[in-house]
Amino acid sequence: MLKLNRMTDYAIVVLGVLAHRQGEVLATAQLAELSGLNQPTVAKVAKLLQSSGLLETRRGASGGYQLHAAPETISLVTIIESVEGPIAVN
Repeated sequence: MLKLNRMTDYAIVVLGVLAHRQGEVLATAQLAELSGLNQPTVAKVAKLLQSSGLLETRRGASGGYQLHAAPETISLVTIIESVEGPIAVN
């Protein structure tokens, strides 16, 4: 059985919210409200996802995060590696 860490679970939730609102730019406060997570956690997860290329940011008053690619092109492996690092099989 594969166990995901908590941050990976949160990343999946945040990406799910953005997938349902595809094309919209959402601030971390909006993402927190829609996901039920707290804002600092959403900010941390969003930074991880942005640095791995899954999210893009917009600056300014109407800034925030949005998906960088179509949701159907994002694999679970990509999400796990974005948060936890490369997967190694022992």
